[in-house]
Amino acid sequence: MLAILAVAAALIIFALGFVAGRGLRLRSTGLTSAAWAAIGCAGILLLGAAVLYGFLSHPSPGRAAPVSAPPSADSEAGTPVIRVKVELAPALRTRAPDAAALYVFVRDPAQGGPPLAVKRLPSHFPQTVELTPADAMIAGHAIRAGQRVEVIARISPSGNPMDESGDLSGHSDYQVGRDGLIEVVVDHVTP
Repeated sequence: MLAILAVAAALIIFALGFVAGRGLRLRSTGLTSAAWAAIGCAGILLLGAAVLYGFLSHPSPGRAAPVSAPPSADSEAGTPVIRVKVELAPALRTRAPDAAALYVFVRDPAQGGPPLAVKRLPSHFPQTVELTPADAMIAGHAIRAGQRVEVIARISPSGNPMDESGDLSGHSDYQVGRDGLIEVVVDHVTP
């Protein structure tokens, strides 16, 4: 918002300086053409600073975001992170279409209900996935440090997130904040 206001102010100042610099005096200002030219230069500098600020603070879609260190089992800010390496059992490789969706989700086996975290990914193996409270489906219903959860990986040929006959799945138990990278092997076919 600040960048937008700075750009708008710079454009107004630049326009006033440009008009005065062209010899078109603005009535009732009492400023000379040289003063308006100086104001116009200040406007150009302000516009340049605002554009540079906007460019540096908001990466464009084609530009990569700054690289940060990979998170640990629990990030420095205390955000719980679940790291899962998903593998496909060799016996099921012919049953997993390339275009299938891979869902990796976390459930609290003691409570049931909707998943605490979920991600939909392309189905290729092996791959490592990180799930955090940001992947929650419902605000306030997310993973917490110290919580014992079940991590499930499911390949859905139809792309449907709900369990269907013919889906391939695997699961593993996980204690948030204690267990590091775990492996979930997709080795089961839903009847």
